[in-house]
Amino acid sequence: MEIKRIINLCKQSGQLGIYENEGMQWLSDGYALYPLFNLPLFDEETICATYDISAKKAEKMRITFNLKLPSTFDYRNDIDEESVCKRGLPMFNDLVPITTTHGIEFIQRKYLKPFSDADDNMLFIFERKTEAGATYFVVKDGLMLVGIILPYDCINEEFVSNIKNLYQQCEITLYNKQNHASEE
Repeated sequence: MEIKRIINLCKQSGQLGIYENEGMQWLSDGYALYPLFNLPLFDEETICATYDISAKKAEKMRITFNLKLPSTFDYRNDIDEESVCKRGLPMFNDLVPITTTHGIEFIQRKYLKPFSDADDNMLFIFERKTEAGATYFVVKDGLMLVGIILPYDCINEEFVSNIKNLYQQCEITLYNKQNHASEE
């Protein structure tokens, strides 16, 4: 996992949260959580110094430490109540479609970038539910949980209409290509 990419997500969002659980820390920008394996414990000063967050940039960010992990998520590597998801190709605004048990959800591609050093054949996304029934995704490298990502809520009437229009335009283009090829 590339921690520098997680820090960049935090810089972009203006939020850097460090959560602690059983002697391990997790980094978050408010939309995704990533465990920091085999690293020393950070505080505001050491994380800023280690990952080149200038004092000026740190002043503009909301940096919080010693946070308790949100109890809405399950942090275990494996639970019975999870389903493996099919990941589609990135599309519109770098959205990645994720096929779930109840249809399709999207995540932002940038939240997968910290895993760019992982073997893509070993990187899996699982759907989990909070006790309230909200969907969230866990990313596993092999069998090990390496991240939690919240879905990106973009599905509305306008989005669906845009997808339908795109589909229709693709059909027209395919039809024209096939007819043009048969004329030659």
